[in-house]
Amino acid sequence: REICTESSVLLAENAARFEQQNLLMIIIRYDQFRQARDIIRQYDPHAFVIASDVTEMIGEGFRTL
Repeated sequence: REICTESSVLLAENAARFEQQNLLMIIIRYDQFRQARDIIRQYDPHAFVIASDVTEMIGEGFRTL
């Protein structure tokens, strides 16, 4: 199932446990959120998920608004 518009994997450190973890950041359309949530739950039922509205993306592959 492909739904991702753009993604990045970042190395992050859990401040409470001082453990390094991969952090996955994805940009998807609003109507894809439920599908993304279901996929995340399938692979990691305990995943920490933040959802936010994006009004502008700047960088390689994106058009200026």
